[in-house]
Amino acid sequence: MKPTWSEMLAAATRIPDLGDGGRTIREDLVRLAAGVPVGGCIVEIAPWLGSATAFLAMGSPNDARVHCFDLWEAAEVWRQKAKDFHGIELEPDANLEPMWRTNVDAVLADSSVKVVGYRGDIRAATWPGTPIDLFVDDISNTEELIESTMRIFGPSIKKGALLVMMDWQFPQAEPQRAWFHAHADEYEFVKTIGPKAALLRKL
Repeated sequence: MKPTWSEMLAAATRIPDLGDGGRTIREDLVRLAAGVPVGGCIVEIAPWLGSATAFLAMGSPNDARVHCFDLWEAAEVWRQKAKDFHGIELEPDANLEPMWRTNVDAVLADSSVKVVGYRGDIRAATWPGTPIDLFVDDISNTEELIESTMRIFGPSIKKGALLVMMDWQFPQAEPQRAWFHAHADEYEFVKTIGPKAALLRKL
């Protein structure tokens, strides 16, 4: 039997995030995903264990695609964060993609929304040029990462499409803010959302 909206919301809320992650802007993620056209395309960078992914999938219209890119490797820094934030003990260098998949599938049930994972270094990612309706990024806060990410995905982000930059308000995300300031002819700042994110629009 298909779960109710309340059951899906409860399952999504139980998915661990890292600090001020997907749960803190869940209403925004659901609403923004709902604005994607039927059969549209969402790209999410660094979904971790699936908190933001689940809310994006919940809001997405029929036959939408959510494409998720992550290294999904339990390096020491992420093992420590998982332990600190959630008391989760991860094996060193464990592949976290199956955990992400299980978490997301528990929310989606028999939904027609398709969520696809791509495991690997985001700097080596490729994109076929499919137009992107919504872009969500939770890692590109260094000069190297924002340059690489926007080189790979930026040309495919549709005019008028929205971007959620999850680290925007963090002090260490200055390279990200500087990149968008330097490209103000292509992207405009809309507003901050939640305790750390920001919403931007492709011009």
